[in-house]
Amino acid sequence: MLLRELGVDPADVAAEVGLDLDVFRNPENSIPFTAAAKLLQVGAMRTGCAHFGLLLGQRSDTRSLGLVGNLMRNAPTLGRALQDLVENLHRYVRGGVWYLAVRNGVALIGYAIHQRGTEGVDHFYDGTMAFAFNGIRELCGAVPDEVLLARKPPPDVHPYHRLFQVPVRFDAEQTALVFPPANWNVLCPAPIPASARSWKNRSRNTGRSLCPALPTKWSGSFAPASYSATLTWRRWRTV
Repeated sequence: MLLRELGVDPADVAAEVGLDLDVFRNPENSIPFTAAAKLLQVGAMRTGCAHFGLLLGQRSDTRSLGLVGNLMRNAPTLGRALQDLVENLHRYVRGGVWYLAVRNGVALIGYAIHQRGTEGVDHFYDGTMAFAFNGIRELCGAVPDEVLLARKPPPDVHPYHRLFQVPVRFDAEQTALVFPPANWNVLCPAPIPASARSWKNRSRNTGRSLCPALPTKWSGSFAPASYSATLTWRRWRTV
């Protein structure tokens, strides 16, 4: 676990946020979105690591997302995989949303936090972009042209450049990875077994009941509706 590697007791960090460490032993347990973000903030303060969220995100990929990750790994193209992320993850993480957009000749996969009163936003954004970077490389090997982070630069920016190895723009208007639009059509070389097709059908049927206005194909910009804040502790349980 990252906290232990950095010399901090995870139980102490959880207690400071008002949580019992036992809640993280079952990946199906949920905690409030604001508590999850504050855990990142407290973890950064206790470890003295200003890029704590980035380090945690580096340890995540589509396998961290359970059913949603399975959908992504069995998508025919990168665009379809990212649409699966946007359409479905808001059911588990309900304090922010993933979105897709194509404008001014660039394609974006971004994350926006909408839950008021959220602390540790910078660390959460760092983690989402590190996860997205790893996940997209895992799916098809694509690398973004640029990384946008809607946060002030930390004291040491080298960990960001070391991970992404492309230009990183701090103080950006949004938090997103920037790609050429053609990358959305890049093939993801993964077979689609019967079990994955069943997962897709089940997930999309659920999606129609929860959010019937969602389009079946992305175009222009695309994000699900905002929901009240709850986060299933699946993606970040390596804390």
